[in-house]
Amino acid sequence: MGITVEELVALPELGTRVVAGAGGLDRQIGWAHACELPAPWDWLGAGDLLLTTGLGVPAGAVEQVEFLTQIASAGLVGVAVAEGMHAPPLAAEALAAADALRLPVLLTRYEIPFVALARAVAGANQEEERERLTRTQRLYEQMRLLTADTQLSPLLAALSREVGAFLAVADPRSNLVTGASHDTTVSGEVLEELRSIDPSSRPAVIRVGGVAKRLCGIPTKHRLRHARSRHWFTRR
Repeated sequence: MGITVEELVALPELGTRVVAGAGGLDRQIGWAHACELPAPWDWLGAGDLLLTTGLGVPAGAVEQVEFLTQIASAGLVGVAVAEGMHAPPLAAEALAAADALRLPVLLTRYEIPFVALARAVAGANQEEERERLTRTQRLYEQMRLLTADTQLSPLLAALSREVGAFLAVADPRSNLVTGASHDTTVSGEVLEELRSIDPSSRPAVIRVGGVAKRLCGIPTKHRLRHARSRHWFTRR
């Protein structure tokens, strides 16, 4: 997974500390970008970390609360403010609002350039992409080793190990379920859920007995008008 706010702050060379919103430190950062405009949420998006010297941060307590609320509403994962530059002091009300919003507010030492934070985030995300590519290659290799006589259960077992989840293939019309092991059982409640899913809504997530299952459709070999559609679902 990509770097979290907590992992970013833990890097000593970045000279960054948390002053509010510690409840959101587990949020993953998609990108870190500097913006000094008064409405940065119009330019940054969900998963972004706002970097600012404080030019766009309002001085009043009420305005600061609204500023942070707008940032949280836009899905940004936090705000890193350059210490000792243009930002006005953060009011106690603003810090309390960040705590309530679970929006991390960070202070970065004056001598630390924002590009250092951006590079740390980009580097972590590149590592994640490399891992994703490697995993995809392993999955394709498992599929390549298939032969016409290969049983489905061994394949599901191998794929389950790769993705770290239980995998099963279910045909809700015939009630036939094949899983990673021969003793796989799926309740009638799950099969009913599978039948009720609108094919156009897949992939989807269903929750049965408190357990979340991700569902996607697998087309049959021959794409006939009345061909049956199987379902592939996973649970953690």
